Amino acid sequence: MQVTDNGRGLMQQGRERRLAAREDLYHARPAELLASALDDVRDIVALEVRSARIDLKKELARVKVAAALGSAGALFAAVGFLILMLLCSWLLALVLPTWAAYLIIGGGVFLIGLICLGACAGTASKVRPMPEHTAQDLKGDARWIREHASVRR
Repeated sequence: MQVTDNGRGLMQQGRERRLAAREDLYHARPAELLASALDDVRDIVALEVRSARIDLKKELARVKVAAALGSAGALFAAVGFLILMLLCSWLLALVLPTWAAYLIIGGGVFLIGLICLGACAGTASKVRPMPEHTAQDLKGDARWIREHASVRR
């Protein structure tokens, strides 16, 4: 059983088509040259879109796994933390009035929560939704198009 990669197969077909058409380009009219250049640009854009889509699917799969594990971990940690805070409040209530013990423990937990939310906001602002190598590929393709789009005499 032979397995083929559609992306590579399409690239190979496009490359063969361009090599065969290269001979014709020497004698082509400007309109044909422009049409050929537009076909090449369309092929490049299609391949970049396909590459970006594949990259985003991979990243989304990683995010799903991380979210599931993080949610389960957060649930167990929250239940354990609640039990420990109740224990601390009960122990502190042995030497202070009950309301004061719960106020001290509750206030401390609240402050820790605010600090964590601030750290989360700082970290979330640094998230980049566009994969780095895809952005570099797009910039390189745009540079190549600008360089080869100029008329050479």
